[in-house]
Amino acid sequence: RETVRGVLRSEGHALAEVSPPDAVLYPEAKVVDVTYTAKPGPVVDIGAIQIAGLERLDPEFVRQRLLLRSGERFDPARIEAARRDLAGLPVLSSVRITEAQTLAPDGTLPVEVQVTERKRRLIEFGAAWSTDEGGRLSALWTHRNLFGHAEQLTLSAAVTNLGGTAVESPGYNVDARL
Repeated sequence: RETVRGVLRSEGHALAEVSPPDAVLYPEAKVVDVTYTAKPGPVVDIGAIQIAGLERLDPEFVRQRLLLRSGERFDPARIEAARRDLAGLPVLSSVRITEAQTLAPDGTLPVEVQVTERKRRLIEFGAAWSTDEGGRLSALWTHRNLFGHAEQLTLSAAVTNLGGTAVESPGYNVDARL
């Protein structure tokens, strides 16, 4: 049933309905006749795209980054690819794309993109010990959405070689990345 519905949806029939199977057993012929009733509905295009859940991320940035456009043919695979692409942004913790259950008056299917932003700042501390290289202490600070377009600034520092048997003097690392 879901396979039939999935095939119809992949062909642009976003509101396709498939009934539960109606099975008839013919024991003398050792045959089962299974019938599905499918109502494909019209082939539709994506309509208005609403973006919800944004706090500090620029809506125009998200709209430009989104791999979906109003007016293109409905395709669940493209919708999932667009969801995965947005979910790959480090500034977002979740992305859900849902289509409306009914068509808009113009015959298109409205879509909503629901996002959840991560906390803007991240602080990490680390410590490690090795008998030959000694200790290591590190700190990292990240801003995940510096200017509103998912820019990420990371500042980190580490002190290394603290007291190991194979080390003559301590070292340090400092790094900044935008």
